[in-house]
Amino acid sequence: MALARVSAFTTKKTGTTAPQQTWTFAIDTTAAAGTCIILAIATDGYSAGTNNQDNSLVSTITDTKGNTWTKIKEWMSKYDSTYTSNVSVWQGVIATQIVAGTDTLTMTTAG
Repeated sequence: MALARVSAFTTKKTGTTAPQQTWTFAIDTTAAAGTCIILAIATDGYSAGTNNQDNSLVSTITDTKGNTWTKIKEWMSKYDSTYTSNVSVWQGVIATQIVAGTDTLTMTTAG
């Protein structure tokens, strides 16, 4: 099983209100069938969760080819009464090749 990087760094900003529920990201490296991708998502913004726990802010990851993505771990840390930082780590074992510049990843949040 091969490992591949599909996107190095992407940012989006929604301001100080609740985050948008769906984010779509371009894939910048082709990943062949059989490749294992580890996806780390870090967010900084609004969350109504409790400190230092799995907050389940990121509810699903999908790609345009319908590959299966499984959450490994998600952790949230609250740094004042409103704002948090959240890290969600996912694994995708690619069954159908995803192609740079053509396919996308979509993240859905609980917020």
